Amino acid sequence: MGSPKQSKRTFAYSIYVCRKPDMDEQSHHNHIENVNTPIIKPLLEKYGAVCYTVTHNDTPAKADFKSLFPDAPSEMLLDYDTVISIIVPDIGCIEKMRKDPDFLDKFIPDHFNFADMNRSRDWETKTNGVEKESLLPSVWDCE
Repeated sequence: MGSPKQSKRTFAYSIYVCRKPDMDEQSHHNHIENVNTPIIKPLLEKYGAVCYTVTHNDTPAKADFKSLFPDAPSEMLLDYDTVISIIVPDIGCIEKMRKDPDFLDKFIPDHFNFADMNRSRDWETKTNGVEKESLLPSVWDCE
């Protein structure tokens, strides 16, 4: 009798971004999509990221939440403008990327162009390596 197949755990890194106080919502989202993402994407590919997603928590999204949960207290909705999620095979991928000169010289300084660094937060966790087929494919189609 063989042992059950164990799924490999991955490392998930989520960044909850608040926009700079002097930046409007559209400029913030445009900067992330058109400036910041093109900086980080080659680094993520170089260091083996499995998935990278940007979720905009803009005014229409907040209104949608309120329509789904009209009686929910406003505190239930996190007050972040964007959530960036990165999934890598292991924490070593992030550790190596953080030492890359392009990460240090381009990616990190760019955050000060769109993010309120005092209010933004990050969260790290291990995840089970769920197979794409076990969930809705569109949810896991990260390419």
